[in-house]
Amino acid sequence: MIHGKFTLTVLASIFLIIIINDKAVAQNNPYVIGLKAHDSGQPLIGATVVSLNSSFREISDSTGHIKIPESVKYKAEKLEISMIGFKKLAINAKSLVRRQNIELETDAVVLEEVIFTDNGVLAKVKDIQMGTVTITAIEARKLPSILGEVDIVKLLQLKPGVKTAGEGLAGFYVRGGGADQNLILIDNAPVYNPNHLLGLFSIFNVDAVHDVKLYKGGYPAEYSGRLSSVLDISMRAGSMDSLSISGGLGLLSSRLSVESPIVKGKSSIIISARRTYFDILTNAINRSKQGDSSYDPIPAYFFSDLNLRTDWKINKNNSLWATGYLGSDNFRSPPDPESTVRFTWGNRTASLNWKTILQKKAEITSTLFYSNYKYQLSNEYNFNNLELRSGISTVGLKIVAGSLNRTTLNWKAGIDGLLHKLNIGDFKSSSDLSGFKVGEKANGNEWGVFVNTEWNPGNKLALMGGLRMSGFYSGGKMNINPEPRVSARWNIGENSAIKANYTRMYQYMHLASISTASLPTDIWYPSTNKTKPQYADQLSLGWSKGLKDNILYLSLEGYYKWMKNQVEFRDGADIFGNPKLENDFVYGKGDAYGVESYLEKKKGKTTGWLGYTLSWATRTFADINDGTPFRPRYDRRHDFSFVFIHKFNNKFSLSGNWIFGSGAWITVPLGRYIFQDQVGNRFERITPVYTKRSNYQLAPVHRLDMSLVMSLRTRKGAADLTFSLYNAYSRRNPFYIRFRQLNDEKGLAASIEPRVVSLFPVLPAVTYNFKF
Repeated sequence: MIHGKFTLTVLASIFLIIIINDKAVAQNNPYVIGLKAHDSGQPLIGATVVSLNSSFREISDSTGHIKIPESVKYKAEKLEISMIGFKKLAINAKSLVRRQNIELETDAVVLEEVIFTDNGVLAKVKDIQMGTVTITAIEARKLPSILGEVDIVKLLQLKPGVKTAGEGLAGFYVRGGGADQNLILIDNAPVYNPNHLLGLFSIFNVDAVHDVKLYKGGYPAEYSGRLSSVLDISMRAGSMDSLSISGGLGLLSSRLSVESPIVKGKSSIIISARRTYFDILTNAINRSKQGDSSYDPIPAYFFSDLNLRTDWKINKNNSLWATGYLGSDNFRSPPDPESTVRFTWGNRTASLNWKTILQKKAEITSTLFYSNYKYQLSNEYNFNNLELRSGISTVGLKIVAGSLNRTTLNWKAGIDGLLHKLNIGDFKSSSDLSGFKVGEKANGNEWGVFVNTEWNPGNKLALMGGLRMSGFYSGGKMNINPEPRVSARWNIGENSAIKANYTRMYQYMHLASISTASLPTDIWYPSTNKTKPQYADQLSLGWSKGLKDNILYLSLEGYYKWMKNQVEFRDGADIFGNPKLENDFVYGKGDAYGVESYLEKKKGKTTGWLGYTLSWATRTFADINDGTPFRPRYDRRHDFSFVFIHKFNNKFSLSGNWIFGSGAWITVPLGRYIFQDQVGNRFERITPVYTKRSNYQLAPVHRLDMSLVMSLRTRKGAADLTFSLYNAYSRRNPFYIRFRQLNDEKGLAASIEPRVVSLFPVLPAVTYNFKF
């Protein structure tokens, strides 16, 4: 926990920076524009204002406001205001007044308002930040999906450097790191298991999302706690001017969002919900087959999500908003008089955010947040009940201060603290006669203080540097570590730049996983005197360029990442009910390197991108493979994606994606043996022999997905029908290998037959989306 005197010292330093920065930067009294949608009056968050005469460029904040420096008005520069889903608007800065509202008209061909955009070609080229991916809800909705269920994480998987956990799964791996090395935030609250249905879908309802940003490298100093990436998600604010209802009906699930002002122009609320139909359908089938003795009942399963956000404008300098998320997966075995299996897991998050502006020079955002993940697996017999529980809860506070107006020198500084409470694993058995309970619990306190500066004079060279001091307190010992970050950009002409970055990250929470895929039963474990914090160093070098009058964006990025104190289970580990789980850990290192290429087109009737990644990833443990490096499942040498969206007219648009990836690495037995008794009789049991990890590579994966969107106009709003095909040519991509025993005429094992298991053939879907 952060000591009180230390906290006061850090806060005093932040305010000192404000004073110093005020003297170092010229006085500026900006013109403030409030951007709104013409039809609904809703603030436009993430809209872009670009000067056609200079390098000035800004994005509207969380209240839809944007600040224009006095120098832009005095030069009478021409400004262009744009946002996907709205018609562009050109104005002359000379006509600006100190405070005014500007409305953008909705583009008639777009159903939903845009969620996030920051994808201008020149802006990407000139940005100092490397390895960043931004996406919009419009892109997600127009691209094909599984059974009509839109998933933002699956869209991220189509970007270079982001690999899948397996065919059709929503888990992701970034630049050779594990699933637990991705920091996932919903309004600053960490999410510990972002998956539904064992990873088939993610927990993010696209209707509730405002913006999504993935950092693959060059992390700003305000982020820490994971080694490979940061996925920062902000929830969408509701309209402060009018009531709006939107949603969708699909084959797999339905969604509904309701947003409304509480006090018009001052406060709002939005509630978004999603639920699947699996249990309703399977229960109906089971009831219809009750009299059939040969019928095996189907288990009942469903998942649900509930998102809420409410906003208040206190005054012109203060705003407050609160968000919440509740999600769960529920599995129940078919009715059985002897045994019933129940499996539930889910996340809960909540955050309270307060933003205040200090003397028109700096802003401070304070966030109090809570996050909880837990699962419970139970098996009820006639005579005995077995139960397994595990989970983690976190309470945290984050305070960030930064310069309000972008100038040559910009800064950001802050502190954060997190209190973790872990139920590492409770395994309980109870009956009428006896019972037992074993397990382990732990606590840990994580904190950080950081400062980040950006120097960008608008010419060739721009620099960004940050330092974060992070720490973790557990078992009576404090572990403190520095995390430096340095980035540089060198412009080559007007539309080309070279960029470089060095980043160090520490990770104090470890995911003890029994599989290369992220499962609900994975266990989080804190750093201790024995289990040291993981850390990684990453070097990146890149080149980006605007082509064809900046219609196309081209980038090349190379990286090398060293990872230390990596954690794995030893072979034959005792996982569930272990009173000291770390006694079954082994420790090693990891290396990852590669090159990512990306070509994107954002304008015109046909848009999309090409992405290709050439990469290597290895793990080395002295107690695994006799110290010989092995490849994790997600080490895929080649990864290619082609994505396109073509708008025929105001009514129809067609989209698709084709992917190709090298086969995943798995571990298979190289042989088997059987036992005989003293007289030579064979036992039935066959024992597999494993030698090395990751000793077999599955066949390559490739797949085509297609989607056709038909826009519909209604009297009170808009709607569309989305027809999609997942795996259009029904490629049976390998997921794992199953081994089946073949017996001879005496019923004894004669041979073993391997069979490749695939998840999905072609899957058609229809989804109806509406808004009014």
